[in-house]
Amino acid sequence: MSSEGGQKNPVRRDAAAKELLHIRRYPRALQACLPDAAGFAIGFIDEPRKRIVNGQDAQLFDIPSLVALYRRNGGSWELFCGAVLIASNKVLTAAHCANRIATSDLRAVFGFLNYFGPPTGYEQVVSISKINVHEDDWDIDGIRIYDIAVLTLATPVRPIKNVKVAKLADKIDGYVNTYCIMSGWGYTNQTLMVEPNRLQKAITMIISSTKCKDIWSGLADALDEFFVCVYNEKGNSP
Repeated sequence: MSSEGGQKNPVRRDAAAKELLHIRRYPRALQACLPDAAGFAIGFIDEPRKRIVNGQDAQLFDIPSLVALYRRNGGSWELFCGAVLIASNKVLTAAHCANRIATSDLRAVFGFLNYFGPPTGYEQVVSISKINVHEDDWDIDGIRIYDIAVLTLATPVRPIKNVKVAKLADKIDGYVNTYCIMSGWGYTNQTLMVEPNRLQKAITMIISSTKCKDIWSGLADALDEFFVCVYNEKGNSP
C-alpha cells in the first residue's frame, strides 16, 4: 500500500492481508444503506465525492454485509467500488463498477474495516468468476436506469461474525421514513475532503421522491423513481 499524503504503511501478517500488500490508496467512497432490522440493502458506489459526513467509526462486526471491491492497476490493486453480499457466492454492486472490466482484474474483500492500520484477522479476499450487468442498464435515450450488477465469486465466502449475507427487501415502497445506516470510506468533511482511516457509519432516513426533490431542487431533474433518497437533520447530501 502506498503512503500517499504521509499516511503510515500498515503491518499485515495474516493470509488475507498479504493479498492486500500491494493495494494502493484510491479516494472513492464505498457506501451501503441498511435500514435497521428492515432487511434492505443498497450500494452507492464509485463517485469521487460521495461522503459519510457526520459519521462515526464503525466497530468490528457492525456492517458484516459490506464488501470492498478492488481492481487491478498495473502491479497493484486499488479500492474503487463497494458492494453488498447477497448470497454466499454473489455480491450486488453498481453496473458502472462492473462494465468493461475483466473478471481477472476484480477482487472482493470481505470483513474489511481499517483503511490503514493493522488487519482485524477477519478479512477474506475472493476472486470474481462472472459478471452480470443488468440488461437495461441504459435506456434508449442514453440515461442510466438500472445501474446494478451481480458478481459471482470464484469460491463462496466463509460466513463468520464479520461476514454475513444481507437480507434484501422485496420492494422499497414500505421503507419511506425508515432510518437506515450508511457506511463506507467516503469523505467525512464536505469542504476539506477528509478521508477516514476506518470504516465510517452514519444514521440517516429514507425519504420520498417528492420530498427529495423539494429539498434538493437543483437536482430535481435527475432524481427519478429509480433513486433511493436519504436525508437527516444535519443536511447531508442525498
